[in-house]
Parts: sequence; C-alpha cells; structure tokens
Amino acid sequence: MVKFLYRFRHKAAQPRPWQSIHPEISMSQEAWAEEDHPKYKVLKYSSTAVTQWSYEYANGPGANSYDIAVSRDGTSAYITGDTSGNSYRTIKLNTTTGKGIWTNIYSSGIAYGITVDTNNTFVYVTGNDNNNITTIKIDAGTGVAVWTNIFDSGGTDGGFDVALSPAGDYLYAVGNSGGDFITLKISTSPKVTQWTRKYDSGQVGDQAQNVAVDKAGNIMLL
Repeated sequence: MVKFLYRFRHKAAQPRPWQSIHPEISMSQEAWAEEDHPKYKVLKYSSTAVTQWSYEYANGPGANSYDIAVSRDGTSAYITGDTSGNSYRTIKLNTTTGKGIWTNIYSSGIAYGITVDTNNTFVYVTGNDNNNITTIKIDAGTGVAVWTNIFDSGGTDGGFDVALSPAGDYLYAVGNSGGDFITLKISTSPKVTQWTRKYDSGQVGDQAQNVAVDKAGNIMLL
C-alpha cells in the first residue's frame, strides 16, 4: 500500500480524517501554522512510511490547499485550493515522480472540494466564488476547463465538497446557502442542474462539508 500525506495551511480549515481514495492509496490531512507564507505541500509515503517524493507549490503571498483526489488507476493525483483567496488553483501530479503536469486557474474564489471520475478523464472542483457555489469540470488530460456551473441564491453561498454518481453522469456539490445545508445535482454532460435541496436544522450556520454516493446512487452528506 502507498499512502499520501497531504498537509494544508489556511485560515479556517476543517481537517478530514483518513479516507480511502484508491484501493492502494490513502490520504491524511493535517493543518498547521507557520510564520512563512502558506503553500501547497504533498508527500507520498510507502506503506512502511518511507518518503517516495515531496511536492511543494508556493505563490508569493500564499497558496492554500484544501483537498486531494487520486485517479482509480493510481497514476494521477489532483490537488485544489486557492492563491491567497484570489483564485481557484488545481494542480495535476504524476504519482510516480511527484512532478506537476498541469495547473488550472479560475479567476477568483477558493476551491475546497475535488473529485476525479473512474476513467481519469475529468476532474471536478467546487468552492466559493463571490458568495456563489462555483463548480468546474476540467479535462484531466489537458487541464482545460470544460464547463463552469454557478449557483447564486441571491444570498451567501459556498461549496465545500463534490462526489460523482457510480456511472459518472451526475455530480453532487454540497455546501452552505444562507446558513442552511445545500445539495446540487448537476448532469456532467451536458451540464444541467437537475435539482437543488436545502436542509435547515433550526440552528444557525448549517453547512454541508462532505458528500458521498453509494452504489445505488443514494447521496449522503454531513
């Protein structure tokens, strides 16, 4: 088994526990603070904790990374975050060498969640752009954006995580809308928002931070 240790630095992180992203790959996340500028940092460990490689990305005043996904065949890793809160930044890495392959930049906002389809064909990211839930489909081969979906309720909205249906034909983005949980179902090709669903627990500041889809296509979020 190979393990990826993924560390991130940012203003208000929500560290996630160990989670499986490939039958032979696992990932951990840990938040920490230093006096230098924030930067992306990815480490690949073997199952015996031997470092295979280290990747780092820094961008002047700071780069904050929030999530990682690995292709099912284990050849590619994708990390996403932002550059000082000013733009989405998604980077594809070769998991054998740890070298960057391409970088996709969206003009503004912070990307929090990422997923890749089973064929390693398309990557999807979501986040918060000017109080909208902005979700982007990216060609995994070229790094070129295929489409952008913007959800604007007229209030304060933000995306935190994404997950695909078993067939990859639908994408689910979750986050916060006006202090409530929100889930968006979006068809991946062509891009069409199928439905949106809000949940209000009766408390202030509800937000869905994680989403998963089972084999039957049921959606679970927290």
